[in-house]
Amino acid sequence: MSRRVQCYYQVTILVSLFSPSSGKTPDDRAFHDNRAETKNLTRLSCDVVIVGGGISGMYMAETLLRLRKETNVCLFERSDRFGGRIRDHTFQRVPNIPVSLGAWRIDESNTLAWEIINRFNIPYQSILTRGKQIRDRMEARGVFATTTSELQHKAFPTLSQGRFQNATYKDMISYLITKQSEAIKFPSLSAFYAHYWTPEGQEFFNSLTGFIQDFSRMPNAETFSERLQSTGDFKRVFSRPEKRISALTDALKNSAIKHGAKTYKNEEVKVIDEVQRNNYALKTTNFQVTAKKLVLAVPAQALEKITGSLADKIKENCIFNSVGFEVAFKGFALYEKAWWESRSAGSRRLRDEQEFLSNSDCLGCTFPYSGRGPIGEAVLRTCYAKLNCAVKWGELLKISKQNTDQEIHEALKRLFPGVHIPKPLETVYYYWENGFEHMQRAGTHISVSTVSDWAKRPFPAQDVFIVGEAYNPLRGWVEGALRSARNALQEGWHTNLDDSWRTKKLQPDIENYFDLSLY
Repeated sequence: MSRRVQCYYQVTILVSLFSPSSGKTPDDRAFHDNRAETKNLTRLSCDVVIVGGGISGMYMAETLLRLRKETNVCLFERSDRFGGRIRDHTFQRVPNIPVSLGAWRIDESNTLAWEIINRFNIPYQSILTRGKQIRDRMEARGVFATTTSELQHKAFPTLSQGRFQNATYKDMISYLITKQSEAIKFPSLSAFYAHYWTPEGQEFFNSLTGFIQDFSRMPNAETFSERLQSTGDFKRVFSRPEKRISALTDALKNSAIKHGAKTYKNEEVKVIDEVQRNNYALKTTNFQVTAKKLVLAVPAQALEKITGSLADKIKENCIFNSVGFEVAFKGFALYEKAWWESRSAGSRRLRDEQEFLSNSDCLGCTFPYSGRGPIGEAVLRTCYAKLNCAVKWGELLKISKQNTDQEIHEALKRLFPGVHIPKPLETVYYYWENGFEHMQRAGTHISVSTVSDWAKRPFPAQDVFIVGEAYNPLRGWVEGALRSARNALQEGWHTNLDDSWRTKKLQPDIENYFDLSLY
């Protein structure tokens, strides 16, 4: 595939102005500051530098060393933990019920994730197969329903007129599939939906998927067909490790260190310069590093903050600039008992691992975890919101955790009228403000396949590789991050691992799009 891609949008560059009285140009100042900074840095030489300690970066380090493709691999992570979007938490009272503030489940079709689980003998458990009960608790516009058709007729009555008067949500998706070739004519996914579904039809679909629009971060219209295609092999049979998804990154980290990886936490990579071809200089918090090969395992937002000639060359590329992101918010609460099992005034109650979709109060997907503490304590995922609803909770959390606790509690009371909801024993929240899942920006018409092809070696003949779920068609999933890493391993090191997943013929699956869209 040709890597020449025409950009149809403009990038505005803001130039900082220096005071004329300083007598120094911006370059003079940068040179002076860099020299002063470099004096205090420890020198470090690595054959391969991996920037980012999420699952794609850790997988790269472990595989290169285990297969003896490299012997001198250094991995730098700017935070105090490894894992990236994999972020788990354990309430001390219920150590047997860890919760996932980030990525949380694996589909039966996720070959590479299962390869790790099986290789390290990681214990796992199935998430209850919902079958008939899937999505059988939902709310929109103050209307509660147990089926999508009931919600459609009661909360969106005007859909009973016109083209969709006898249509189900699956019929609506099927209709949109016939219009895929028209997507390029629309600036955003929202515009595409509204044109063919009508604004009311779009609102109905948003309520089923939690796609509450954030107009500052809109995907392009082609996102619809690309997501359908990328999940075409999903079985909708989900599992998770008993210690949650961090069990995978922990196993990879331990194996990588065992095979000689040099890993550094709290070590932010600030500068990446290209000294000459395949000779790179990096500056971190404490080190001045040289490398022959680079693996950038960080999302676009993190890469934007890195300076230097090589980093700038990447950031100036129109393919890189086509990648956008979606924000998310997750909240969990520990209660003395599973109060949600009590029957409410509207006969609404939840069983373990049964979802309740509600967007009027922006809770998104409420989900009781299975398992109980020693005296009956239970864990509820109170909120899993994305896009605009995530912004609501995330900005509130910045003000006060106490205020967030209070507002979540009030929203749950409206969701379960007539039920006495006790105050939680503990709560935990996380706002993925800098990106939880990636997408192609509205206004761009560069496909995610083009991004994936470019990222595995952005510059011909240079050993630079960009990995992560942002750079694979299967976005939002651990499997996508692993597939991206596998692409780089084959491109740069000819690992010839079993990549039978590449040959799967993916067919768009309507059920998958509904079930997997944002949750």
